[in-house]
Amino acid sequence: MTFSERAGVDGYFFTRSVKTLFSETEFFFEDSKIEKTFQSIATESDFWSWLRGPTVNEVFGNGVYLAAEGGSYSTLFAENRSMLLTGMRLRQFRVPHVDCVFDSRVSSRIPTSRSCSGSYYAPTQSTATFGKRGRFRYSSPSTIDSISLSGRAGQYPQGGFVVDIPLNMTLGEATAFVSQLEDDNFVDTYTRAITLEVIAFSPPLEMYSFVTQLVEFPLGGGALPIRNYRTLSLARYINVYVGWIIAEVIFFGFLVFYTVIEVILITKIKKEYFRAFWSYFDMLNLLLFYVSSGIKIACWAVIRVGTAGEADIQLYQLSDLVNLAQNVNSINMFLCFFKSFKYFRIYPRLTILSNTLYRSASDVATFSAMFCVVLFGFAVAHYLAYGSNIYEFRNWQQSAFTLFRALLGDFDVTELQEQNPLLGPTFFIIFMLLSYLVLLNMFIAIVNEHYEDVRDQVKANKNALVDNSKKMQAFRSLAGKVGKTLTAFKSKKGGNKVQDNRDTSTSKNESYRHMEGSKAEPGIKKVHDNSEAGLYLAGADAGDGDGTAGYAGNRTSTERKRRERRTQKTKEGDGSKKDVGDGGGRGSESE
Repeated sequence: MTFSERAGVDGYFFTRSVKTLFSETEFFFEDSKIEKTFQSIATESDFWSWLRGPTVNEVFGNGVYLAAEGGSYSTLFAENRSMLLTGMRLRQFRVPHVDCVFDSRVSSRIPTSRSCSGSYYAPTQSTATFGKRGRFRYSSPSTIDSISLSGRAGQYPQGGFVVDIPLNMTLGEATAFVSQLEDDNFVDTYTRAITLEVIAFSPPLEMYSFVTQLVEFPLGGGALPIRNYRTLSLARYINVYVGWIIAEVIFFGFLVFYTVIEVILITKIKKEYFRAFWSYFDMLNLLLFYVSSGIKIACWAVIRVGTAGEADIQLYQLSDLVNLAQNVNSINMFLCFFKSFKYFRIYPRLTILSNTLYRSASDVATFSAMFCVVLFGFAVAHYLAYGSNIYEFRNWQQSAFTLFRALLGDFDVTELQEQNPLLGPTFFIIFMLLSYLVLLNMFIAIVNEHYEDVRDQVKANKNALVDNSKKMQAFRSLAGKVGKTLTAFKSKKGGNKVQDNRDTSTSKNESYRHMEGSKAEPGIKKVHDNSEAGLYLAGADAGDGDGTAGYAGNRTSTERKRRERRTQKTKEGDGSKKDVGDGGGRGSESE
């Protein structure tokens, strides 16, 4: 359900084809023969050269136009495998006019008619109409389908001053349209950012690529180009798939089931539940799942049905929500895999890592405090020394991130030395010696010490690290009850079949005993010895409850007696013959 929104390798190549069209096509700057791309834009003139040159040529000069129902158009690109669903939309963000305030000692050198502009801040952005004859008007977020953006110099909300360049224009018409925008000063000193927005679609993949080319114009001058591409699969939200709906319902059922289990654990062990470290991971995991489910519901709500019964799809807003859901799922996916260490505690050798981190937490916290002091101290120092010259140290936050990258081997000492020959090498050497050679080795020593202790404990007692907390005991008890319930249900379900088999077996045994007993009755009646009859009764009483064993013992005893009687008769016959022989011998002697 999570990975299906990505198209894997095919989605990557689709995104790369869109990047090639809008970002990697080279153009010549007007005053030189240096080839540039979108990432090379550094001034306002570069922006107009890029927009009027490769962008318009690729969209309106090389595309194959298709007329759709309702009068809309689309154009094919990437060897006719993909298409542009919308024309090029330019959206601008502006700042209001402010009065210039100068020092009295220099005011005489500055024209009094000079107006100033401030830094961009979304709540105070300008919404006043501008341009020749009031051509450019502000569009509120409720009137256009747009998304909010994040740049290097500010945060840009929905809405703005919008100009659309439709796809049904020819190359000459589109080029003239862009030139007219430049002549009407669509970009001036009060412009802080402008975006180019296009939606591309791949029919074989059923995937959308939302292209956003952002160019910021900071207060200090210049231009900062930023490109953003969102390649998403929106088929499950735009089209109705019963299979996906059933899968979502089943998933939500599991979510409610595990929530009930956590509630039962809380009511059973109460405060002990919140003392367990993994309890907070469980709650955060479930919470993010609920947030993701809520975002999916909002995605379906974005697709509104108009008065004519046709779906009014806000693609940009839908893409923004789907992208947010993917970000939440990415965090939750990490939590799901990280929770594996919770279940590794059942086996001691698999819990060495988690116990090492748990036992070294206090020492690592102390070390982290020391490391933060050193890192942010050098971050502020580098910001003060290079903030106005090196982009990576433009503020103290970015300066701290740049120094952290230096610990991983990503640094440029030459640029530091060029900007400040004295402080550059000095700051770098001290920071690397203190952070890389001292603090980093201290961290490794702390973790290694606790790792050795945990490993020795596992060797001495294999069950020493098994989790026996109250929460784990309650969880085991609850799992045992669920298992017994399922077993009892299965036994009850199969009990009727077992009972029927037992009844059938008992009836067969009784019939067999009755038939065999009737056959053996005449032989039994011929026995007149009391002891022999007693053996028969004793054998019957010693049976297994159905008379079979008693009958078998009685028959064996009867046959044994019969053999004994036959043997006795044989001996008596031999004895009588011997007596007759002896008598004849004695008679002959007497005679």
